[in-house]
Amino acid sequence: MSLLEFSNLSFGYTDEYIIRDASGQLQPGNVIGLVGQNGGGKTTLLKLIEGRLTPEAGNIQVSRGTQITIVTQSSGGTDTDTLREFVRGGRADLVELQERMGKLVRELEHRPEDEALQAELGSVQERFAVLDGHRWETDIDRIISGLSFTDEQHNQTLGSMSGGQRQKACLARALISDANCLIFDEPTNHLDIEAQEFFADYLKSLRGRAGVILVSHDRWLLDSVCTHIWEVDNQGLFRYPGNYTKYRPQRDLRRRAELDQFQKQQEHIAKTEEYIRRNIAGQNTKQAQGRRKLLGRMERVDRPADDPQMSFVLKPALLSGEQLLIVEQLCFSYSGLERSEEKVYEKVGHSGLALNPPMEMARGPVGDGLLLDDVDFQLYRGERMGIVGSNGCGKSTLLKLLARRLAPLRGMVAWGSNADVGVFSQDSADLQDGRDLMAELRSVDGNLTDGEVRSYLAVFGFSGDEVFKDVKQLSGGERSRLTLAKIFRRRPNVLLLDEPTNHLDIWAREALEQFLLAYEGSLIMVTHDRALLERICNRLVVFEREGEADNFSSSFFRGHYSEYRRFREAMLAEQNAQAARDSGNGNAEDDEWTMLEQAAKEARTNVEGYCRRQQEKVEQRIAQVELTIEELERRIRQLADEQHSVDAASDYERIATLQLQIDELGNERDEVFGSLEPLIEEADLWQGRITQLKERQQV
Repeated sequence: MSLLEFSNLSFGYTDEYIIRDASGQLQPGNVIGLVGQNGGGKTTLLKLIEGRLTPEAGNIQVSRGTQITIVTQSSGGTDTDTLREFVRGGRADLVELQERMGKLVRELEHRPEDEALQAELGSVQERFAVLDGHRWETDIDRIISGLSFTDEQHNQTLGSMSGGQRQKACLARALISDANCLIFDEPTNHLDIEAQEFFADYLKSLRGRAGVILVSHDRWLLDSVCTHIWEVDNQGLFRYPGNYTKYRPQRDLRRRAELDQFQKQQEHIAKTEEYIRRNIAGQNTKQAQGRRKLLGRMERVDRPADDPQMSFVLKPALLSGEQLLIVEQLCFSYSGLERSEEKVYEKVGHSGLALNPPMEMARGPVGDGLLLDDVDFQLYRGERMGIVGSNGCGKSTLLKLLARRLAPLRGMVAWGSNADVGVFSQDSADLQDGRDLMAELRSVDGNLTDGEVRSYLAVFGFSGDEVFKDVKQLSGGERSRLTLAKIFRRRPNVLLLDEPTNHLDIWAREALEQFLLAYEGSLIMVTHDRALLERICNRLVVFEREGEADNFSSSFFRGHYSEYRRFREAMLAEQNAQAARDSGNGNAEDDEWTMLEQAAKEARTNVEGYCRRQQEKVEQRIAQVELTIEELERRIRQLADEQHSVDAASDYERIATLQLQIDELGNERDEVFGSLEPLIEEADLWQGRITQLKERQQV
């Protein structure tokens, strides 16, 4: 039975529909990714489902027993609530039971012989246990920490937090709730990569127990967790099975069919109008008038809107030197350390690369409160580097140091010859309110004609009268696109990008990705967009947390983010194995739990959560192996059927070829089947550890 269902929903303002004839249903276990262009109607659809808007047509049915929790892009809670208090409120039933238990315990201290109180306390305790109250506080800690809150922030008031932190608090409150219908509007906007992974894993753990609808432009998340994709496009709602990768080709087929239908109708209209023009005053006037009436009653097909495109290749104006950038022992702090105004000219690197142009550097004593400490890396022409780490680790600060917008306390930033840097900041600070878009573009290239300005801005999605808009009237996504347009017009050979996909919808992100793939210069980028990071960056500076406090170390990695993750997991496994070897004659079981606790700490979860996550990963591999075996057996049966249909007397060579293929597939199937047993044993091992953990907790 579905959790909620809606049919033929329509809604609009004045005479224009935003949503028309939308239908869909949410089943337990479904994770629906709701996608579409900014302003296309996604949030409107959520408001209709929630009941905050009344549809002009259609109906919505919410099944009995469905509990809906919605997390919007606005923050919630009161300023005086602590983070932990606010998140605990997601389980009002357990809060009430816990308070009732405390009250009964206090009353029993004064009336220990009161059997009625004892019975009521036992009933409340039993109900609390049935609702998993005994692990509730642990789950709260796990969720808060998993969303990248520090231990110190657990008791911090919401009033002292930023808007992004408060939205994360709302996310944590929703995850701890027992709602079986969760609706999220851009849930990963303020999550770093580690928190995104935690959120995705948590949603996967809900499968079968709850249904989820999430509005997101994060392609990695949509690929990782979604069972279906719903797209709001041209007022309609289109539903597709599978994750984002499976949805894309299906969408392309639909849009090609729509374009073909539009073009055929336009051809029909043109031919009909030509017939009417030639015959309206002649012998066939009645036929022409009839066709005119039919044409007037015809329901016109709208031309499908084009997705954003950046259909040009940016060729830098200058070729930079081969050795592009050297960063050595870079340190920085925002604390009040004394800074020097002395200009420093350095020779750095083995080749004695001179600073170009000379850089003004501040030096001072390095003490407590460092945000960056001893950051080292080198970059060469054509390389693309991503800066990765938790929120607050110093990613944007490092980018500002590279852009010379901040001066380091110690160390060196040295750009190579002919390095021409274009900088994109999150706040689009280089845009000036009071200017229109044409004036903004001319601020970097004053020789452009009106036609050239219009043509160039059209590449970035600005057309018609939009070019006369005041900058202060632009949305966040429009400001980002205009900033990129200005940077690219200068044709720099190095791009420094700080969260360039913020405020961009999913199509604009894909357009930016295609542009950056074709870009012929070098690039350094801070981003939490996993899909963009994986496709674009082949070098990484990674900030990792050291210990419980907000202390981070940095490392430089040559490769993509997925390769870094595999490297990190292998290194962690080796460290755990070495710890086991070093323990010598220690208790083997205790050593194993120590290693599991360390691994769980690295994954920012508890031991049970870590074990379940590993078990799920193994089970996913088992399912994939089983699918591979089924496919190989299907191909073997297909070849065998073909072999039986061949005439043995006339085409024995074909029979021999088919038999060879069958034997090869059989060997491949046997090899794949052989990998299944170790995986099953590994899954059983993780299940055994989960069972042992529960037994240890009971003891």
